[in-house]
Amino acid sequence: MGGEEYLYPEIFVRSDTITRRGLIVNPERGVVVRVAQPTKAAEPGSMLFDEVIYEDAYKQIVDLVEARVTRSFVVYAPWYDEYLLVEEGTRVDVIEVQGKSVFMFVREGDMIEEGERIAYITTGKMEVRVYRSPSTGIVIYMTRLLEPLTRDVYLLLVAGEGDVRRLRGAKATST
Repeated sequence: MGGEEYLYPEIFVRSDTITRRGLIVNPERGVVVRVAQPTKAAEPGSMLFDEVIYEDAYKQIVDLVEARVTRSFVVYAPWYDEYLLVEEGTRVDVIEVQGKSVFMFVREGDMIEEGERIAYITTGKMEVRVYRSPSTGIVIYMTRLLEPLTRDVYLLLVAGEGDVRRLRGAKATST
């Protein structure tokens, strides 16, 4: 019986250098180039983004209290084969979905509407509830928080459609 490979999103944070793996992004041209070795070089108008650990990236990219992006970042959504560029200062909606168990219906790159079903939640009494989106926009980041261990907690960041640049990748380079 054949199985489909599970695809994971990747996240890259704006940096002056690429330490191991990263992206060179030229937003004017709408081009993203993957880089598989350290570099400080980028053509004029381009930005460097360093890969970081996805699950904890929210600590580097967003002020949860102010609901603003603190560092520009790019999320690669492999199911759409596209890169989502979000600039520093962008206002976001911070959504927390929690319950005994949480089953998400959305992922990075999905457009959601206010009132749309985005998850099922089971409670401690094993009741099933529908969680509806409190906002409209593009899911730009989603992670399952590891604390607390007694329940599922998902953190989603949603940005307005006009605040997200959808970019396509180019061939990898050895620069």
